[in-house]
Amino acid sequence: MPRPAPRRAAPAVLAALCLAIPACQFDKVAVAAPRREQLVVHAVLNPRAGEVVILVERLLSGRVPVDRKAPFDPGDPVASGAGDPVTGATVVLYAESGDSAYALENATPPVAGAVRADGVYHIGNGPEVQPTLSNPNPPDIRIPIGRGARYRLRVTTADGFTTVTGVTTVPDALPANPDPAIVFNRDQDTLALQWTGGPATRRYAVRVDTPYGLFFLFTDSTSVHLRGTLQNLFAEGFPRAFQPGFDETVSVAAVDGNFFDYYRSRNSPFTGSGLINHLTGGIGLFGSYVPLRTRPLAVTGTRTQPVEGRYTSTAPGAPVLDIWVESRDGGVTRLTGKVTLQGTRGLLGRLAGSRLSLVVLSGWSATDTASVHPGTFAGDSIVLSGVFQGQPPTVFHKT
Repeated sequence: MPRPAPRRAAPAVLAALCLAIPACQFDKVAVAAPRREQLVVHAVLNPRAGEVVILVERLLSGRVPVDRKAPFDPGDPVASGAGDPVTGATVVLYAESGDSAYALENATPPVAGAVRADGVYHIGNGPEVQPTLSNPNPPDIRIPIGRGARYRLRVTTADGFTTVTGVTTVPDALPANPDPAIVFNRDQDTLALQWTGGPATRRYAVRVDTPYGLFFLFTDSTSVHLRGTLQNLFAEGFPRAFQPGFDETVSVAAVDGNFFDYYRSRNSPFTGSGLINHLTGGIGLFGSYVPLRTRPLAVTGTRTQPVEGRYTSTAPGAPVLDIWVESRDGGVTRLTGKVTLQGTRGLLGRLAGSRLSLVVLSGWSATDTASVHPGTFAGDSIVLSGVFQGQPPTVFHKT
């Protein structure tokens, strides 16, 4: 599963104001003794994943500068997520059977030009490598992750002064067969999912991958009904979770108590207070997540507005546009849809009077803009600029 959103806290160390202290002398300043650094560890066991990824970083304290405006890079999640990565740590995963595995650090780019990913450690999910004549002492870098099994994680810094430990029991819930993709009309349909529970399950996590980020909730039931009108309360402006024209995925997983407590709690960005933490010696998450259902959706909607429809052009090599109305606010109509030309990508737009602007996305995320095309809409036609580099505006007609 994707990396959980960082739950770091940044303790503020405030200097006393000289004006508040009588006879303050600049050459005699008492400072607090430095505290031992506190580690933040994130790791989630998933029996269906090929590896366990462990993220190790320091609690933000102002010791190092971080760039909070840099784009997030999944290949370098700690540094690009405005974190302070810890390198050289010893990370070990233990099973109840006595087996153990040592994580490999992803500090060296695997190929030329790759991004260095400090603070990211990997353990393979599977049987340990057996000795051979050419490799008589293979490293212990793999361990099977099984449902219903208990595991212990131990992270020790290179200097040996700081150790973080955690324990999790993987839910023994049985995954269902893969679900085929279906067409989902958000104006008419309700998605119903059922699954089978199992021991060591604290809650079931239901998530919808939307263009505006995750919609996420917990339930103690073994079924859920999601209406097409569902709004994403976790996204700015509360857009509807299901966007016509987009390919979205609804998934359900059984999670342990550590995972549930971590994501249902909130923390102060300065002190970390309020976060339910089950680690010893540090803060963060060591939990378990077992995928049970995954339902891909091709989201559509009922077209009733003049601008809605499929548009094509007689210009050679022009894409096909599918457009729906998302919402209206203050005289502006927000549009959603897809563009198809040797593949399909998401499409967002705005219509104010006859003035139109369409944004082609790199994929299916509203934050990944590939190109912006101003234009106009009138009758059953759309005129867009910039479809072809250096060429006149392209005319599209509703089919």
